Amino acid sequence: MPYKTLRAAVLKLLRLPAGPPEPPPGGAVVRIFNASPKYLRYRLLAVFIGALAGLILSVLLLFGAMAEGGILWFAFAAETLFGALAVFFGYFTARLDFEMRYYILTDRSVRIREGVVFLRESTLTFANVQNLRIRQGPLQQLFGIADVLVDTAGGGSGKADSETHQGAGAHRGAIQGIENPAEIRDLVMGLLRKFRDAGLGDPEDHARSAPASEEPVKRMREILAEVKALRLALTR
Repeated sequence: MPYKTLRAAVLKLLRLPAGPPEPPPGGAVVRIFNASPKYLRYRLLAVFIGALAGLILSVLLLFGAMAEGGILWFAFAAETLFGALAVFFGYFTARLDFEMRYYILTDRSVRIREGVVFLRESTLTFANVQNLRIRQGPLQQLFGIADVLVDTAGGGSGKADSETHQGAGAHRGAIQGIENPAEIRDLVMGLLRKFRDAGLGDPEDHARSAPASEEPVKRMREILAEVKALRLALTR
């Protein structure tokens, strides 16, 4: 079955969108882009290594059975078939994940969509962004790609360093597999600087913070009223 036919069937079965995600509301779109084609080759390398390891294991099991006087041809054929299906599944999921992966930059936030079976869309608003940095491993350097990590507020303890969390309450978005990480990092930093210079923010954050800022004033008024009442009572 051709890849495009199988892809269309999977998208329909899982009810996955064929195009890019909707931009975050309330902001002007600056750029919509995908991971580099080199990122797909980087992912397929892991599939190839896994297939090679499975083939070597199957051959070793075959020679072990021959040494003991019995050739388990049926078991060898079953393992070979299973390995071929695993390679095809790995190739298909890696390619579909590459095609479904989107990054959207607006003047207020970053939206990341990734995953196939479990489709995930995360939006990181500039009001919460604390840190931007580039990550590049040895294999990524070999393929000429890197990741831009976007850390949001809420942690900074450094106890965890996963793809999505760093410390208690903090979140991380990863713009993975791009060839121009410095350009994307500088672009996000420029948008973040303009956002903060303009004094913009999330309306929900302002709504939550307004009552907290008025609370001390309200309390002082209550204390003043009590003092006046006490003074009046002492005068009488």
